[in-house]
Amino acid sequence: MGEDADRVRSRRERLGMSKAELAREARVGRHTLAAIEKGEGFQRKTLAKIERALVRLEQEIGVNVAPLRSDDDDLVTMEVELPDGRTARVISKGTASPERLAAQVAALLEQMSRGQE
Repeated sequence: MGEDADRVRSRRERLGMSKAELAREARVGRHTLAAIEKGEGFQRKTLAKIERALVRLEQEIGVNVAPLRSDDDDLVTMEVELPDGRTARVISKGTASPERLAAQVAALLEQMSRGQE
């Protein structure tokens, strides 16, 4: 599978979208999107439409679109419980204590909420 195919599929999956949903947002056919994800031939302008839709959707929900580098093998994902009882999924480089991550996430959320007031 080609690099473009892998990138489109992984970004769509990270957004939790079906092929039909992304195709509708990008205004391309579902079969066209499926073919691109299989690495079959496509027009660059079609890929550009899909990329624009992905960027817009990722920006709307605040997803970081920067790809992980190959030297990021020590990334770990863990769920931490925040002081208010909510749970957050955190990606961290190396091993960090869940308590420290929870405090950092809570501080970030507090900063964000103050910025929206």
